[in-house]
Amino acid sequence: MSKLIVPGRSNLLIRNDIRLREIVQRETFLIEEREKVEERAKSVALTDTEKIQLKNWCEELEELNKDYWRQERGLYILEASGRESEGPFNRAYESYRSDPYWYLHPWLKSDCAGKGGCCGCGCGCCERDRSKTRVRCRGHCTAMCGCCQRTRGFEIKRGSEDYRRITYASLSKNEQDTLSYCRNMMRGYFWGY
Repeated sequence: MSKLIVPGRSNLLIRNDIRLREIVQRETFLIEEREKVEERAKSVALTDTEKIQLKNWCEELEELNKDYWRQERGLYILEASGRESEGPFNRAYESYRSDPYWYLHPWLKSDCAGKGGCCGCGCGCCERDRSKTRVRCRGHCTAMCGCCQRTRGFEIKRGSEDYRRITYASLSKNEQDTLSYCRNMMRGYFWGY
């Protein structure tokens, strides 16, 4: 088993943030796709395949809604548990996160662009709200970003090897490059320098 580079609570905060962004980005994509099909249905009869797809999207949206609720509560617990301590990490976290644009840290933008995200193509997705209904709706691209999916031309399935490699592998490998990556991630997520 690989050594954990990003320490416990920090790792959980990063993973929770990533998952919340994934949910919002996937929801947004599904809602946009559903609306396109529903608009098309006003002028032509939907095929059986389209009807099944709509049903599947609605079911996935219900599951994403439940998962968002769970992740938000998990984040609350992580943040509340940190308030007990007056250590430098907790003070830095609270101070840094008081800025609503903390996530536009130069390294995080560069990381998004380097992974093929919207910061590399100039569409501006990362700088604006990605949802009209979710409070936590800003942030950089995940494997679930609809704009990125349309650009790359294929979907990355959650749980696939590509998904795990892109999303979490850099948080737990013990290699020199990964160590440097994780230090930069810690700076971008928690310290702001």
